[in-house]
Amino acid sequence: MGFDPKLNYQTVEFERLYECCPASIKGPVLIAFYLPMRRAEILNMQWEEIDFVHEFLRLGRDRTKNKEGRVIPLHPRIKEYLQGLPRPIHGGYVFELRKWKRKAYLKAVKEAGLGDFTFHDLRHCAINNLRLAGNDHFLIKQMSGHKTDSAFRRYNLVTEEEISRVKWYEEEKNVDTYMDTNSTIKD
Repeated sequence: MGFDPKLNYQTVEFERLYECCPASIKGPVLIAFYLPMRRAEILNMQWEEIDFVHEFLRLGRDRTKNKEGRVIPLHPRIKEYLQGLPRPIHGGYVFELRKWKRKAYLKAVKEAGLGDFTFHDLRHCAINNLRLAGNDHFLIKQMSGHKTDSAFRRYNLVTEEEISRVKWYEEEKNVDTYMDTNSTIKD
């Protein structure tokens, strides 16, 4: 069974992919799964952009597609990974190679049995997983750098399983404040 992009929260498939990746691409793949970043943003990441104290990644406007800076919180696994990497004294790029190793990635995808799963699909995973964790869509949109709702919606795939968990309004537990404020109005 391949990786179903509609079920992006399936971390078992991701871990299988991660294990099949050579060391040269493990970092970018890991970051792409957890943080809603574009491939170029990941490959060109610099140590100066990482704030370990406040646990943020700060991308300047010159580093983003829409030319607006953004702040992305560091997932604990990403923070741990980055702290384990050797850092040059004078900063610089996090990853030595900034050209994507497409063949190595495709080989890992094939070995993991994920079918047609692109690197960009990892960005979809990050965004969907943030939503499934209960984060507000405006927060996720800000983190991912989407300017429009239409672009952002393409990344959110709601499954039937999620729809089946819909919450219903229960009249006895909730007060309709609109009705309460209008109860004193006379016709």
